[in-house]
Amino acid sequence: MVRYGLEAMLKSVGTVASAHFSDDPAEAEQLCRIIHPDVVISFGARAVVAPGSKVLSILSVEDQEKFHAVTDLVADGYLLDDELTPNSLEDGIARLVSGEMPLSTSLMRRIITRIRGSQRDSGLKPALTPREQETLVLLAEGLSNKQIARRLGISPHGAKRHVANVLAKLNCPNRTLAVAEAMRSGILAS
Repeated sequence: MVRYGLEAMLKSVGTVASAHFSDDPAEAEQLCRIIHPDVVISFGARAVVAPGSKVLSILSVEDQEKFHAVTDLVADGYLLDDELTPNSLEDGIARLVSGEMPLSTSLMRRIITRIRGSQRDSGLKPALTPREQETLVLLAEGLSNKQIARRLGISPHGAKRHVANVLAKLNCPNRTLAVAEAMRSGILAS
């Protein structure tokens, strides 16, 4: 049923010259070696390996729930089957061909959430340079960029750059949250 729905969608996509279908991944890979397609659309958590072709993987909600395996896929783009429409398929193919990586917004949110959670859970601390460590200590003292520059013997621009690096590495939008995050994660002693 999914295959017939995809066939109908592909017929409505103006940029698709021809489409070939296979329900067997090994057979699909063999077919790819013969016809050398520009784009291969693969269903499920096992993407078809098609050297020289761009692979668009269509993932089901169940695949999305197990998306930790998705990060190991060799596909060049990912869409979710419950969000698949002729327009989203056409857009995904066009983006893939132009060198972009089409990715479902809801899947991207889940991946980012998982990455953020695993970074916090893993106990990994961001790698701050010694100068960024010094800057963080001065941030914790409540110093301004100008005061940090004087204490470190650098230009205000250099201090601003160090502060920006600390905020970026701690993934924090402001100085207060950066100090709180550094204390929570043990980078900065309380």
